[in-house]
Amino acid sequence: MLGLILFAAIIVLPFGAEACARKIPDEENTSIKRSTSFYLLTPLMGAFVYGSFAVFAAHPILALAGSTLFYVGLTAVSNKKYEVLDSPFNAHDFDNLRNLYIYPEFYLSYVGWPIIALVIAAFGGIIGLSLNFEDSFPIYSWLAPFPPTLSYFLFIGLWLVFIRVFRGIFSLSFNERTMNEHGVTLELKEDITRFGLFPTVMLYRMLLKMTVDKTELRTQQITAQTDKPQDIIAIQGESYFDLERLFTLLPEAKRTSWQTLRNLETDGVTTGTVEVPAWGAYTMQTEFSFLSMMENNKLGVDRINPYMRFAQKPVTTIASLLKDAGYRTICIHPAKKEFFRRSDVMPNLGFEEFIGIEEFDDASYFGKYIADSALGKRIDEIVAEHHTTSDKPLFIFAITIESHGPWASGRLDEHVNETYLIAENPTNNREFTLYQQHMENLMGLFQNLSTNSNSKRPRTVALYGDHMPALGPLFKEHGFTDIPTDYLIWNSEKQVTAPNTMAINDFAAFVMKESGVSLKR
Repeated sequence: MLGLILFAAIIVLPFGAEACARKIPDEENTSIKRSTSFYLLTPLMGAFVYGSFAVFAAHPILALAGSTLFYVGLTAVSNKKYEVLDSPFNAHDFDNLRNLYIYPEFYLSYVGWPIIALVIAAFGGIIGLSLNFEDSFPIYSWLAPFPPTLSYFLFIGLWLVFIRVFRGIFSLSFNERTMNEHGVTLELKEDITRFGLFPTVMLYRMLLKMTVDKTELRTQQITAQTDKPQDIIAIQGESYFDLERLFTLLPEAKRTSWQTLRNLETDGVTTGTVEVPAWGAYTMQTEFSFLSMMENNKLGVDRINPYMRFAQKPVTTIASLLKDAGYRTICIHPAKKEFFRRSDVMPNLGFEEFIGIEEFDDASYFGKYIADSALGKRIDEIVAEHHTTSDKPLFIFAITIESHGPWASGRLDEHVNETYLIAENPTNNREFTLYQQHMENLMGLFQNLSTNSNSKRPRTVALYGDHMPALGPLFKEHGFTDIPTDYLIWNSEKQVTAPNTMAINDFAAFVMKESGVSLKR
C-alpha cells in the first residue's frame, strides 16, 4: 500500500500535472525541445513535495492528499494566470501569498470564493478522516520509546536539515553563474518548455535561496548635478497606454481617436511609447527599472521580482541620486504600503518619505480604489506645503491605483451609467469600457499637475504605464500584440523633444535631463 502511494506521489502526480498544465503556444517554442533533465527533475520534485507533506502530516494518505492539492492547485493557478497574464506560475509567485492577505481581490476574484471554500472544506474533511482512521507512518512505531510530539518535531528538524544540505550540494554545480551551462535562461516560457512547469519552479526556487553578491549592480557609479533644479513629478500610471493604438485596429466603422490624449498633445505634452519588461502585472519590474535605470534582464533570477530579494538592500536610483543632489524625495502610493514589500524597499531606493493609504483617510474613491484626482490633490498639497518653508527642489514619485483590475461589472455604478458607456464605447467591451473611464481620470490627473497647474515653481511632469492592462482576449480579437506602454512628459519652461520610443530604464535619465539634472558615470 505504501509503495503504491509513493509511486503515485512521485511519478503519477507530477507527470500528470505537467500533462494538464497549459502549454506554451507552438509559435513561441518551435526550436526548444524537452530536456532530458525534465524526466529526472519531475520525479525529484515529486519526492520533495510528498516528503514535505509526509513529514508534516505524519500519515501516508494525508500526505498524498496534500501533494495532490499542491499539484492540482498550482496547475489550475498556472493555467488561469497564463490565460489572464500570458505568463505561467513561477517560484516568485509564492511570495504573493503575503500579497493575497494584503489585497485578496487582486487574486481571488479570478478563482471565486465558492471554489476556494470547497477546496478548504474538502481538505479539512480529509484531515479529519485521516487522523481518525489512518495509521501514522511505521517509523513512528519504531520510535515508540520517545514521546510522539518529540518524534514529530525530530523528523521535521531532520527534514529541514536534509533540504538545506541537498540545496548546498546542488548549488555546487547549479547556480546563477553556471545555470546557462545547464540550459536555464531565466526566460520563463523557454525554461518551462525545456524543463517543465514544476521543475522550473524548483530550479528558480533553488536560485532564489542561493546567495550571490550583486553589490556592483546595486551601487552604480553615477552622480547627479544640477544648476537650476526644477521640481520633478514622475507618475507610474496603472496599466496605462495610448488607447488609440487599439482603436486603429478596430473595424473601420468603429475606428476613432482618443481625443483626451490628443488634446494634451495640442497643449504641449510630448508623448511616445516606452518599452517595459512587464505585461498585465508585475508592476515592480517596470517600477524598479525606471527608478534604478537598470535593464531588467541584468538582475538574474531577481528580474521577476526585484523587490523580493535584490532591493532588500540599498540600491542606487534616481531618488538616491537626486537626494544627494539636494532634492527632497517622496514616494506616494494610495494603497497599503506592505504590498510588494514597498514598505521595506522604498527607503532602500532613496526615498526619504513613503506615503501610503493611511494619509488618504478622507480621500475620494472612484470605484474600488483611491481616485486619481485625490492623488493629484495630495501631490499639490505636498508641493505647496513644502515650498512655504523650503527652497529645496522636490522629486515626487507617485504610483496610481484607481485603474487596477479586474474591471468587473458594477464596479463604477456609483459614478457612471455603465450600460450607456459600454454601448457608446467603440469596442463594446465591458472591461475595456470601465478601464477607459479610469484612463480618462488618469489623464485628468496629469493635466492638473502639468498644463493646468498654477505652480510658480518650474517643474517637469512625466507619466508612463507600468504594463499593458490584462485584456488579453480583447487584444487577441483585434490582433493587438504590442507590448510597449506609453509615456507623457511636460516641462513648464519649454517644449520637450523626445524620441518616439524609449526603454523604461532610459526614460528616467531622459526625464532628469529635461529637468536640468545631468548624470555622470
